[in-house]
Amino acid sequence: MEKGSTITATPEYTFDGATPESSALSKKLDALDMSYTSSDPAVLVVDENGNMVAVSAGTAEVALSSKDGKITASKTIEVVVTPTGITTTDALTLTAGEAATLETAVTPDDATHVSTNYTSSDDSIATVSGTGEVTAVSAGYATITAAVDGTALFAACKVTILPAIESVELNYTTLSLRPEGTAQLTYTVAPEEALADNATYTSSDEAVATVDAEGNVTAVANGTATITVDVNGVAAECEVTVSTKAASTAGNSNNGSSAASSGQTQDSSAASSSSFEYGAIPFSNANDGTWWYIDQADSPYWAVLNNINAMRAAGGLSALSASSGLDSIAYSRCDYQLKNNTLSHDGAQTPEILAQSQKSASEVCSGWQNSPSHYAVIMNPNFTQIGICCFYTIDGKTIWCCTFS
Repeated sequence: MEKGSTITATPEYTFDGATPESSALSKKLDALDMSYTSSDPAVLVVDENGNMVAVSAGTAEVALSSKDGKITASKTIEVVVTPTGITTTDALTLTAGEAATLETAVTPDDATHVSTNYTSSDDSIATVSGTGEVTAVSAGYATITAAVDGTALFAACKVTILPAIESVELNYTTLSLRPEGTAQLTYTVAPEEALADNATYTSSDEAVATVDAEGNVTAVANGTATITVDVNGVAAECEVTVSTKAASTAGNSNNGSSAASSGQTQDSSAASSSSFEYGAIPFSNANDGTWWYIDQADSPYWAVLNNINAMRAAGGLSALSASSGLDSIAYSRCDYQLKNNTLSHDGAQTPEILAQSQKSASEVCSGWQNSPSHYAVIMNPNFTQIGICCFYTIDGKTIWCCTFS
């Protein structure tokens, strides 16, 4: 019987091999006091007239017995539930060699005699077991179909198999920061279409530099730490050098050493809007071709700031204030240009302007003022802070960077 259906039992009686007249039969049945019972009313209920109602899936025995128990008959009834639908996981994205099990359900959930069959549209892309476990074989697309045997019911799962990650690359392989400086690490994978959904960043020495789950690096104290990103089991590293006053030389044609420049008299007075302070770079500090840099302890730093604020004042804009956090970013950006032998905004995290080869604050600021694109950044009315840095060598090489927020 289907769950929810009803049926009435129709007994047949035989008396001594003959069927008596209706009136006689009725008297004999009254004397026997026949009644119906169900062995499991939770599955099937039956009333005194033999009306049966299928309540839930299962089996129950319905018996018809005389009061004295000498005459009895029974029959086992199975209550069934016919499946009406099937669902399964809509889509899966895997890499070759991975496996995942489909979440398949047949409705109603108490359907009986259900057998689910799984098939793959392309076993060279993805295979599927009898229990719905999908195994990725090679890059491509396949459809896994789950069907209820003996019915027209089915559901499909779109399976995308991506190639495995072959390599991971960070936007920085080395970073030079001062304490409390920050930088943003990002990664790319090859091939580009590989699945890269699980990245973990770690630091080899959190006393030197820390990194959060999004790849934000924060310099803590002088030293060297390795930041590692692990993307689905494939790793890449960035070496972070934290120094109060040092410039890294990796990737440049110098001797690889670093040193601290002597402090200069700070001059933060405002410059006239009609002239630039000279702000010459103290190349004599850069012994033996080692890269040095300027910061807030050096007069060229303030010359750049004063020159830029003079431009803004002439345009009716408010002055920018120096930001040590933006200084750290400008420092990292100069370091990036040198190590990669480029002058590029690749990897920039803040608005910035760049220049190279200029020997003084007046020279670089004049160049920026005469360049429409650079001047537009300087004159952005939304900016309130600036970071400044310049890397230089005794032979006259310079890289300039200003960052804004």
